[in-house]
Formats: sequence, C-alpha cells, structure tokens
Amino acid sequence: MKKNLLQKPFLTITETAIYLEITQPTVYGYIKRGELKVIRLSFKYLLKKGDIDELFNNPTEFHTPTKEKAPITDFYTTAEVKEKYHVNESGYLQ
Repeated sequence: MKKNLLQKPFLTITETAIYLEITQPTVYGYIKRGELKVIRLSFKYLLKKGDIDELFNNPTEFHTPTKEKAPITDFYTTAEVKEKYHVNESGYLQ
C-alpha cells in the first residue's frame, strides 16, 4: 500500500500515518501544532504530500522539555495530619 501512497498528491490522515509509519493521533498532533496543514473536504481531511515531505526537509532540533520541581516547603507532623485529615492512627501505621 505504501507504494501507492508515493504516487498520490494528497493523503488522508490514515494514509499519512501509514506513509510516515506513525499513529493517527501523532498526525493529529502535527496538525494541532501547525506543523502540517490540512484541507477539509466534507468529512475527509486531506494533507498535501508535498507539505508532509517538506516537514522533513526543514527539521527542527528536538529538545526534551524539562519542568523544574518546586521545592517542598510545607511539612506536617503526625498530629497535624491526624487533625487536618481526620485520620486515626490505624489508617497510617500499617
């Protein structure tokens, strides 16, 4: 089937996923982020194969997003936990 896709100027979401060997939700992610343009015809979404190929002609550098952890500033004693959350000793000393 992939050979047939090479000849087509427009691809559906499913065909795009097969062509790129990725999942359909990943294709939707590219569309949502604006990395791929989509044309809607009735109930079908079509992507220009040229736009898909262009995505790989201008790759962006991949960075893993890092989130800085907030330091823990609040601490509770056992007595405070029992009072605040109405927990008896048998609930946390097992």
